Parts: sequence; structure tokens; C-alpha cells
Amino acid sequence: MSSSDTVKVKTVLTTDRDWFPWLAQVREYCTVRIWLYCDPSIENNTTVPARPKKEAVELPDDDVALTPGQARRLRNDEEEAYTNWKYELKAYDHQIQALLDVRGYIRTIVHVNLLSLTNDCESGYHMLRNLQSRMRPTQLAYKKALTREWNTMKAYKKGVGSVDDWLDKWITLYQDCVKAKLPIMELNQPVDDFAEAAAGLGDLTWASGLVQRMYSQPDRIFDFQEVVLEFRAH
Repeated sequence: MSSSDTVKVKTVLTTDRDWFPWLAQVREYCTVRIWLYCDPSIENNTTVPARPKKEAVELPDDDVALTPGQARRLRNDEEEAYTNWKYELKAYDHQIQALLDVRGYIRTIVHVNLLSLTNDCESGYHMLRNLQSRMRPTQLAYKKALTREWNTMKAYKKGVGSVDDWLDKWITLYQDCVKAKLPIMELNQPVDDFAEAAAGLGDLTWASGLVQRMYSQPDRIFDFQEVVLEFRAH
């Protein structure tokens, strides 16, 4: 896995801690340019896709006789206008279907206790507005929650859940912390923290080897996700 690769794990909206990564997931799902109609940060968003209208081709007066060349160009213009309209209509239909689909998608990725906030909603936008009013934390609260969770991750002990699940959570939490631009993500701090966690897990040899590599290459920024994958494979 290269440094640009990511591990895709579906986020289910359960607590306010989930809000920002969850909303980013919904936004990624909103294909064919429909986010404009779903973005809950916009108040009183009543915009909807406009059904395209067929462009009218200007016709000559009835008493004007067309040459064969003029008649041919007129037919070409009419055919081009029709083709463009059909293309725009197809794109419009895709948008309408996508707006219907996003409603169902949202309901599949919220905790059952929050489903009532998606009931009786006219659109995905209204679902998101309802969920946002209940679940969106302040940026400061979100960053504090991420920092607490990061520190808690270092305290894992054998026998408490699966090591594979623990490693998956490290990667997804790391990605969230990077997006939130937490200071604890600077330089090799994340890798150093992971080495500490691995040592606490009882894998002292691997952890000390990683720390030695870090000290022997002080100018190198280690790729956190590659380090986690290395630990998983060793």
C-alpha cells in the first residue's frame, strides 16, 4: 500500500464524534453534482435540479423560400438541438434518481436510534439538516474527542477485541485526525505513539526496532499507514 492509499471503512452515524467523517462519506456518495441540493450547511435550501427545456430553433417566416442548403442547415440545427436536449434530459434524470437514492443511503448509515430523524423528510437535504441539528459538534469539541480517542488507542491490551480490528481503527482514526489537522499528527509523532502502543501490546522487539529506525533516520517522515501494515504482516 502506498502513502496515497486509504482503507475504506463505512462510518455509521452513532455519536457526534462520527459527524464529520460521516458527512464526508455522504458527500462522496453524492455523485452527478447533487451535493448542492443536499448540503446541510446551507439554510433553507429549496433549490432543485431544473428540468431542461428544448432549445427552440429560429424558423424563417412562412413566405420565405429556403434554398436546399438553407433547408439542410435548418434540419441540422433542429437535430442538434434535439440531441443536446436529450443529453441534458438524461443528465437531469440521473440527478433526480441520485437524489432519491441518497435518502435510502443515509438511512443505511445511521444508527437505529437516529432513524426517527430521517422519517417524514421531503428530501435527503432535510434528513441531513435534522441529523446535523442533533449530531454536529463544534470543531473544538470534535478535535478534543479525536485527541482523547487517539490517546485511548495506546492503552489496548491483549484479549480486548481483535488485533485486526484495533489496527483498522488506528488507520481510520489516523485519517480523521489528519483531516482535522491535529498537532499530534505532526512529523513522526503518530508513528512514535503507535510504537508505544505496540510495546504495550507486548511486542517489544518490533516496537524497539521501529524506534531505532526512526532515530537512525531523523530526517525521514515515516508513513503511518505503511507502519501499521508492516506490524500487521510481521
